[in-house]
Parts: sequence; C-alpha cells; structure tokens
Amino acid sequence: MKLLTFNITIEAAPEKVWNILWNEHSYSRWTSVFQQGSRYEGNLEEGSIVRMCDSVSNGMYNLVLINTPYSQMKFKHLGWLYDGVEDPQDWPNSTESYQLQDLGGETQLTVTVNALEEFLDFFNSNLPKALVQIKVLAEQ
Repeated sequence: MKLLTFNITIEAAPEKVWNILWNEHSYSRWTSVFQQGSRYEGNLEEGSIVRMCDSVSNGMYNLVLINTPYSQMKFKHLGWLYDGVEDPQDWPNSTESYQLQDLGGETQLTVTVNALEEFLDFFNSNLPKALVQIKVLAEQ
C-alpha cells in the first residue's frame, strides 16, 4: 500500500463543495472521469456500507468510517463488486478520505488514498482530473 495525497483549492464554501461531492447527481458527474455511469448505492452514514459502481454494478463496496458534514468523509475499501455481487478482499489498510478546510471564501479539498500498488497509476492519472471536475462544478 502507498499513501497518495491530492489537493485543490476551490472558490466555494465547504458546504457547496461537500454537496458537490456527495449529492447523487453531482457525484456521478465528477466520478465520470473514473468510469461513465458511476454512482453510489446506499447511504453515507457512519457504519454503513456503500457501493460505488458503474452502470452495470461493477465497482467497489466500502464501509463509511467517518462522515463529518462539510469537513471529512472516510471510507474503508472492503472488496469488489461484479454484477452487483460482493467479492470481499483482504485490504486491511485500504482507505480513501476527503477532507475540506475552510479558507474563508475558499475550500482546500484534500483527498488521500491508501492504494494498492497495482492502482497507483490509475489514481495518479485520474484523481487530479476528478478534483478539477469537482472544482468546476462547485465554482459554477
């Protein structure tokens, strides 16, 4: 596992950035850089399981570790989804975190991913593009 960190400053309040991140409609827009038709199923309450998948229910399922509105969302990756069927994996430290810091009229969004080696190129290539999409949506 390797910890990757990505940052972007967005000219919007943390509340707006948070809503762009986790509103179902805008979520599918910014995550389209990973896969067209991306969506999540379930709720984002702490302790809940949420499925992040594409239009044919392939993707990952995660445990919501932290949900502090307008501040932090953290997931623990539990396994793959294939046609909606869960395939548990032994990824003890595989996490993904979104932190928002209020800069007084702007928001610093920091995304950290503790990623498996085989996904480093994927995250390094696609997460910066996703952050730009979040910025564009939040600054509209």
